[in-house]
Amino acid sequence: MTANRSTDINLEPNQAPAIAFVWIWIAYALAIAAAAATLLQPWVALGDSVLLRALVADIVATLIIFGFSSAFANASFYDAYWSVAPPLLGGYFLLAQEAAIEVRSVLVLSLVCAWAIRLTDNWARGWRGLTHEDWRYVDLQVTTGRAWWLVNLLGIHLFPTALVFIGCIGGAKPDAHRHYLRSDARRNVFVPQRCRVNVKRHPHSRSDHTLSTRRRVG
Repeated sequence: MTANRSTDINLEPNQAPAIAFVWIWIAYALAIAAAAATLLQPWVALGDSVLLRALVADIVATLIIFGFSSAFANASFYDAYWSVAPPLLGGYFLLAQEAAIEVRSVLVLSLVCAWAIRLTDNWARGWRGLTHEDWRYVDLQVTTGRAWWLVNLLGIHLFPTALVFIGCIGGAKPDAHRHYLRSDARRNVFVPQRCRVNVKRHPHSRSDHTLSTRRRVG
């Protein structure tokens, strides 16, 4: 993260009010919950694609953060997203693969988590509270005027999300075109790919009887 400029010039680093971090925790907890709920929706099947499902969930989480960013008039709500999203995406890709989990994949994800914790801590140490906003965002707001909300949404939130997502694609296995969860149309529940069981249809089931009846009628 680059140097920031705060309007609270009387505050020193590490003096952000506790309530400020409470709001950050609330925002990211809701974003993660919304992303998880999105992954469980049948309409997000998108051709059984792990990558597309993860992308939709990622965008939903970003929109939640954008909502908080707009409500508090502080685009720096998004700053922690750079380091929070990668381990979550990596974890999802790891669980979504149909092949057995390899030690190498676990080690890579562990390193990503260690990096994420360090970078997030570095951001938290330099953040001074809800009135502390990256000086570049402040300048953009002044120069863009009424179009600021669009610049904020596309340039500060969604575009970085796309960059982070592209950077995390390497953690997805080649079989990522198949999603980890499948839909059960009757119960509307999702079952892990590894837990699928092949069920053979009884030869005298109703559907077979109907099919044979139609053939005789034809």
